[in-house]
Amino acid sequence: MLLGLAPAMARHADDLDELAEATSTVARTYRSQSAAAQGIRQLAGGAREFDLLAVRGLGLLGLNDSLLRAAVSARSTPLAIRVLIVDADSDAAARRAAEIGESAAGFAVSVRLAEHKLAELAAMPGLVLAAYRYSTLPTWRVIGLDETIFVSTFDEKWEGHVSPTYRVDVATGGALYRGFRRMFQEMTETAERFI
Repeated sequence: MLLGLAPAMARHADDLDELAEATSTVARTYRSQSAAAQGIRQLAGGAREFDLLAVRGLGLLGLNDSLLRAAVSARSTPLAIRVLIVDADSDAAARRAAEIGESAAGFAVSVRLAEHKLAELAAMPGLVLAAYRYSTLPTWRVIGLDETIFVSTFDEKWEGHVSPTYRVDVATGGALYRGFRRMFQEMTETAERFI
């Protein structure tokens, strides 16, 4: 179409959502997690379901001043949370520690701190929290809030919070949105639940 040639069956968009779906799978790209923070917090405040795939999750949910702790703990409506963090005793945790210049032992302690902080969060009224340990090398960071996900990556040279962050909505994300949701569901079914 850019060359002036139309397909035999031209598609007509009936509304903006359909047009967005026809042209893009990523609703928005941010330089880093901090650039997306306001939008993430805003969606978290009204979400009914929250899924998190992280390494430790301390900066996202575990610590009192983390990105999402206030948004999920100061709520008047129920919230279902599923969290996947790396198994502190796995080879994957040791590999990730080496990648970011931490000792395996120190890294494992920080993962166990995250588990403790998640257990505290699970005791809060209105929250239904399930937490799991996975044992594969961390690659994706996923923050799923109802029908929107924010995705970034872990690499041997950077942490997930400094990676570009992509917002993918169910209406515009198509296969990419469904693929990340399917991956998350499969990981919860094969990981070890600890909360």
